[in-house]
Amino acid sequence: MPSIDIKLAKQASRKQEILLAQGLANAITMVPGKKADTLMVRISSDDHLYMGGQFLEYGAMATVSFKSGVTQQDCEAFQAEFSRILVEDLKIPEKNIYITYEFCDTFAVGPKFI
Repeated sequence: MPSIDIKLAKQASRKQEILLAQGLANAITMVPGKKADTLMVRISSDDHLYMGGQFLEYGAMATVSFKSGVTQQDCEAFQAEFSRILVEDLKIPEKNIYITYEFCDTFAVGPKFI
């Protein structure tokens, strides 16, 4: 079960959030074995993001969590699509997009571990 936690510097409308979540669900299928219907996304917008001590009007920080077994090549393919979505749909400059990856083998949905 992959998950994405994304923080946006600019306030996003509900429509933009839905388009972003749908785009990410589509992009996650680029990673072998990952399905759109198991992706959990949390979007926080109007966050105060700074780079080099300077406020970013347009920026994004994201943490993507996968179970182990995802390769760097898989992450790179996903990252290219993730960045494309942020640039095209939210007008965030590529240089202001930070994405980190976490790998965790213990995921649970409700009371059940996967």
